[in-house]
Amino acid sequence: MKTLLDINTRSWMVRLAVLFFSVTLSIETAKGQDINAFYDAVDAFMATHVADGLVDYAAIKDNPAELDKLVDTISTLDRGALAAGDEKAYLINAYNVLVIKNVVDNYPTNSPLEVAGFFDRAKFEVSGSTYTLNELEKGDLFNAYPDARLHFVLVCAAIGCPELISEAYRSDTLDDMLTERTRVVLSNSKHVNTDEPAKKHNVSELFTWYKKDFTEGGTDVIGYINQFRNEPLDTDFKLGTITYNWQLNDLKKKDLSDAGTDVSYSTGLDPFSNLQAFTPSTLLVKGQFDVKVFNNLYTQTANFNDSGSRQDAGRRDTYFTSIISLQIGYSSRLNFGLDLYPKAVRVGSEGSSALDVLQFSSNTNAQAALAAIAPKVKFVPFKNAPRLATQVLFYIPVVSDLEGRESGRPFLDFDDFQTWIQAFYDVPINPSLLLYLEGGLFFRFDNDEELVNHEVTYPIKGILNYFPSDKLTLYALAEFTPSAQWQDPSLFSTLYTQTGVGAKFQITPRFEIESLVTLFPFGVNRGAGQTYNIGFRFVR
Repeated sequence: MKTLLDINTRSWMVRLAVLFFSVTLSIETAKGQDINAFYDAVDAFMATHVADGLVDYAAIKDNPAELDKLVDTISTLDRGALAAGDEKAYLINAYNVLVIKNVVDNYPTNSPLEVAGFFDRAKFEVSGSTYTLNELEKGDLFNAYPDARLHFVLVCAAIGCPELISEAYRSDTLDDMLTERTRVVLSNSKHVNTDEPAKKHNVSELFTWYKKDFTEGGTDVIGYINQFRNEPLDTDFKLGTITYNWQLNDLKKKDLSDAGTDVSYSTGLDPFSNLQAFTPSTLLVKGQFDVKVFNNLYTQTANFNDSGSRQDAGRRDTYFTSIISLQIGYSSRLNFGLDLYPKAVRVGSEGSSALDVLQFSSNTNAQAALAAIAPKVKFVPFKNAPRLATQVLFYIPVVSDLEGRESGRPFLDFDDFQTWIQAFYDVPINPSLLLYLEGGLFFRFDNDEELVNHEVTYPIKGILNYFPSDKLTLYALAEFTPSAQWQDPSLFSTLYTQTGVGAKFQITPRFEIESLVTLFPFGVNRGAGQTYNIGFRFVR
């Protein structure tokens, strides 16, 4: 026979179970409402501002409230509460919205590539965490959901990208939408076309940058494409490449053709996460920093006299210089930085080892010190010339008697203040080659205040970069650097020329190592030695 206590206990257990399931159901319903509200908001935004794959950035710029609300939602929405299908759809929509946000923040512009650090430096809040567009795409979305079809729905704001659709991606239809968008893109001659006489299929550079994604499982690029085409490609044809058109997918632009614009060049590399894009012409965006250590060992047993003839010195002079450089982005057109110059010199017999300088000793044959610091500012003077940058650096000696006049030690550096004004410019030549140019004026103000001893140096340097892969850079360097005394009537009183070859390798998406060897084939009143260099760089 049941007691009253048993009945009451069971009654409370039932009530607690009902309460638990009610609360759980309410939470899940609220979660569903949150993500569905987000889908609806994206739907309305895209329907209003996207047509035929083009975006009305000007209209969004004039009235950004709808976009700002979406960005706020992306920053706070709890993705941890989402099911896998909803999270995948949410991240696709978030990426596309944030690309639009990044364009609008920098509008007007001709191309996302004209915005320094568009993909790998500008940062956004996504569900309480900070991401660049690259980190959101590669480090997050593709890492969690390795689906090659994502390449055809994530839109990078350029004409060469797969077209943006005027609706949101939703979890309940996501798989069908991914397949349909892939089919549409791969059936579009802008992304895949055939040159019958040449027996060649031309495909988007996406298949170059992300070949591994399309060939996993043993298939090749043509095999992957044929899965989504009603008219399969001939598997016996060769593969060619359609150069990516980086012109902005702007609804207000009149000319959006695939060819012939000054922003339709290609580097031949994955442009979205690559330190090769960080040339000296490139500035950091706000909050980003760049740390570089470049170690140079110069050694000589001969020099060039005042007539340019090479003559043996009868000894070995070796100089070690480490440039420790920090640069911080204030904006995409203005950076600040500081360089430190630890240096060492050693004079030895002609047969001595150049590596002896690394003992960093100070005596009658050697000297070592933190020679100077150099605050600097770097800026892009013309908005319509983003590949041209200017840097002004003020070189300040921090210890006395670097020239060794009082101590009798070997010359390490000048005891003088120097001002360096440099201009940097890079020129893409073709998918695998980029030419980097540098020129400048270096002024040295002699401490004895005699005007005749002040010196001006005007170096000209060119570096031809070759990209065999998106992680390896090979380059050749040539430099012509004359100097003249301030009141010397001749064009130069000293001169050196330098040639060399080097390589850079990207170990991680943020860390790079560099090696360089150079020779000095001709000069006037300068050394006739060689340099051995190794550098490390971290960009964040």
